[in-house]
Formats: sequence, structure tokens, C-alpha cells
Amino acid sequence: MAKFAIIDVGSRSVVLEVFEVRGDSCKTLYYASEATYLGRKLGRDGVLNEASMSRTLDVLSDFRDVCQMHGNCDIHAICTAAVRIAKNGEDFAEAAYKALSEKRENEDGERTAPQVNIKIISGKKEAYYEYLGIVNTTAMSDFVIIDVGGASTEISLVRDRKLEGAVSFSFGAVSLTERFFPHEHAAQHNISEAENTILQQINEIEWLARAKGLPIIGAGSCLRNLMQAEMNKRLATCSSLHNYMINYSNFKFMYKHIGRMTPKMREEKIGIPLNTAEVILGGLVPLQALFKAISARRVYYSEHSLRQGVFYEKFAQMTHKITPVEADVLGASVSGLQERFNCDAEHAGAVEEIADTIFRQTYILHHMGDKYKRILSVAAKLHDCGEYIAYHNHHEHSFYLIKESAIYGLEQWDKLNAAIVAGMHRHARLKFKRWQYRRVVNANTYKRLRILAAILAISTRVATRRGKGFADEKDAVKCQISQTTLQVIISNRAESPSNGAVRFERKIFGRNVFIA
Repeated sequence: MAKFAIIDVGSRSVVLEVFEVRGDSCKTLYYASEATYLGRKLGRDGVLNEASMSRTLDVLSDFRDVCQMHGNCDIHAICTAAVRIAKNGEDFAEAAYKALSEKRENEDGERTAPQVNIKIISGKKEAYYEYLGIVNTTAMSDFVIIDVGGASTEISLVRDRKLEGAVSFSFGAVSLTERFFPHEHAAQHNISEAENTILQQINEIEWLARAKGLPIIGAGSCLRNLMQAEMNKRLATCSSLHNYMINYSNFKFMYKHIGRMTPKMREEKIGIPLNTAEVILGGLVPLQALFKAISARRVYYSEHSLRQGVFYEKFAQMTHKITPVEADVLGASVSGLQERFNCDAEHAGAVEEIADTIFRQTYILHHMGDKYKRILSVAAKLHDCGEYIAYHNHHEHSFYLIKESAIYGLEQWDKLNAAIVAGMHRHARLKFKRWQYRRVVNANTYKRLRILAAILAISTRVATRRGKGFADEKDAVKCQISQTTLQVIISNRAESPSNGAVRFERKIFGRNVFIA
């Protein structure tokens, strides 16, 4: 077991995340973010002002105490655009190193200091870490990344999960707000001027022609707050926004809506925190310009970017991986959750194999494609994770854990669908506020999820009846379909319903189910 902390010293905020690594799995032990506005007014004379530096150093000192409480773990601090471009950036980095490495007394009265590594990274390196953080948490192969920070914006092109191009611009949410939106009410001509200025710079990117029509994956607090506001309209809120998607028309509507509001109105009417509401328009302008430049139709939000990219680089070193890029994002994510929730992975694997077989052999009845096959697979592998909380009603606990966990490689609503399927694997109905999800789970979708849940329920019964390992046998399960029945025959045992088969309590496709 190893623990280490990563600190992102940004232009607007300072973020700490403490990680614990056990074998090939990891988890976050602590997370904190403090807005310090280190890059505020930097554009005037190119110098970090004393008040901002003092606030940031105080936060770093507090973060150093947090790290000590977690076993005095090593600290890896990354300084980005504000420190990179400031004339006194090196002086600040030296002061930050002293604040983080200062010796403090531990519980035994000993004075100890952590190992501290602090770097001022280039714009290209920042874009690379953002790529690592995002590519390891999405299953998409081709996309464009945009990460809008306080004083810089990075745009990257990913093809076949490889980084093909990256550029860092010296504008961000804070600097654009100071330049174009210095007053509470943003004038329309200022918004247009900002868009055109940025669009002109983006259009100079040489590889932009290869990005036409690709989806965008965005990161940063401004996009996160817009996504949260959009999700709230649907009522079906989740604690994780990772892989949440909105199309361009919805983005453009909210972007214009925000542009007409004052920061106070954005806080009161949309629920955007005031410290973000003051700069959110400046943080969204680069994304609007990118939409226009590449004719993109949708944007996904990523909760993982620079900080997680640094983590994946270090994690690969610790686990002796050839590359820090994960080949099977969804599989690795689900396996990590199985380990975290103490799931019986062998049983879950057998259930998943049986469910896949039944899904394929009944395609003529349900006509569901790869999307629903993937939902069923995730639900099968995590259907019993709720036992981590309690065995009684564990299907309901599984619903909650899947819905609220970060499952990389699944879109937000596909994750919700997998949670519903797992939640119905013991009973045909799940006790949850279905009305709350009516805008994302319509009647037709819910009907399909109930079919998947029935397949999962049959699969768990078969796996339990036959024991572990049999699902690997050739033709372990076969389905025989008639007008009134569905027979699930185990290991070529061609028994008829009247000759030893057990009738399953649920119907599926309007047919009685017999397990023979």
C-alpha cells in the first residue's frame, strides 16, 4: 500500500487529492478545492500580487497538514499558467515548496516533513496530463479535448486514443473575464468580440481540419457548473457528472442565457456558486468558439483532467505498466469497483457470461443493440455490490452504489440504466422515485430495462443453481423459444417443462420461463 498527494496550483483555485494505491487498484482518500485567484490581475504587469500569493500559501500550508494526517504522504505539486507566465513565478514556487515541506509535529511529538516535488509545467505538458486524465476515463477513441483554466486553455486532438496534437493558449476564465467582461452586465458586442478573437486563434491550429465533426470532451469548473445546471433541469441528479453529455443546441441556449445574467442572478436562478458565476461566461466562450470551429454537435464533461493525468503517470510507474494509457477503460473501472465493494468476481463473471448468452439468443425477441448489451454487462458484474452495505435489500443498495459511483467508459445515463437493471435483479420492480427520472428514462426505455433485469435475474438463478465455473463450458446455456415459453437449458440438458424443469417466477417477452 502506498499513499501520495497531488496538488494542482491553478490560476483560480488550488486543489488537493490524496490517493491510496493497493496493488493494481486505487482510491481517493481526500479531496479539497480552495479558490485563491492566484492569477487575478496578472495581465496588468505580469506579476503575481502579494494578496493572492499569501492566500495561496496559506492554503498550501493547510494542505500540508492534511497530508500529514494521512500518514505524511509524499506531495507532488504542479504549478500551471499563472505561475508559468508570471515574472515572479519562480519566487512563488520556492515559497510554495517551503510551505509544503515545513516540518510539523506528528502525534508522537516528532517533527517530520514529507517528500515534496514541485514543478512549473509548460503548456504542452499541461495538455499532455489533461489527455492522460481524460483518455483513461472514457471509452471513446476519437475526440477533441478542451480544458479552460483560469489563465490558460488547452485544446488537444485524440485519434485512436493517441494524442495527435495539442496547443495551449494564454487565455482562460479569469483573464477573459478581466479583458472582455469587467462589468456585471456583459454587453453582447463584448461577447461577440471575445468569441471572434478566440475563434481567430483557434482557426490557426494546423491540425484543426482533422477534428471536424468530432465530439468534444471538456473539463474545468465553468463547464462543470453549466452541466450541473442542465442536469438539474432534468430532475435526475447524480453526485457524479463524469461523462455527462449535452448537445450543442442545449449548450448554446444555456450559454446565451448565462450571458444575459449578472453573477448574482446566475447564483440565485441557476445555482452557480458566486465565485464561479463571476467568471463562468469567460470560461464558456472558448468552448463556444471551438464548437463553431469544428462543427461539433455535442460536448461531454470530464471530472478528470490535469491532476488525474499526473496520477496515471505515477500509477503506471508504481505498477510497472508499459504505458499510462489504459486499453480497456470500462473493464478496468468495473474491476476496480468489484474490488472496492468486495464483490465475488468469479460469480459475477459467470452471471455476466450467462446473461450475454441469453441476450444474444433472444435478440429475435428484443432487438436491442450493443448499447443495451453493455448496460447488461455492467449490471451483471456489479449486481451484488450492494452486499457491501448489507445483504438485506442488497439490490436496492446496488442501485445506489452503481448510480453514484464513477464508472469510466459509460455515459451518465447508461450508468443510471445499469443501476436500474441491477436494482431489479431480485424483484420485478425497484423502489425508487421513477418520476424523478422520467425525462431520461421514458416508458420505452424502462420497458427495455425490465427485460434486461429479467435476463439478469434468470442468469443469477442459473449461475447459483449450477455453481461457479460452468459458464466457461461450451454451449453452457441454450435458449429454446416457443409461442408461450422460453426454456433456458443448462449444459445441453434438454429437459422439457414437464420433465424436471423449474418454472421461473417472472415472465419475459410475455412467455413463461423454465430453467431446465
